[in-house]
Amino acid sequence: MQRVQRVQRVQRVQRVQRVLGQPSLVLVLVLVLVLVLAQAQAQAQAQAQAQAQAQAQAQARQYRLGHTLPGQ
Repeated sequence: MQRVQRVQRVQRVQRVQRVLGQPSLVLVLVLVLVLVLAQAQAQAQAQAQAQAQAQAQAQARQYRLGHTLPGQ
């Protein structure tokens, strides 16, 4: 009887070690989600920066056009 209990205990420990040794599917999904969100945020930031730069260039062009003297 003690031998059976010992074997069951060893099997239980091995099962727990197997489960803990493998990366959890939830952990992998969370990691993928974080990476996707970080990529989307970086893309949106780059797009906003490009848009702001284009707007600044357009304003500078308008300023130069409005402040040039006739005949130049």
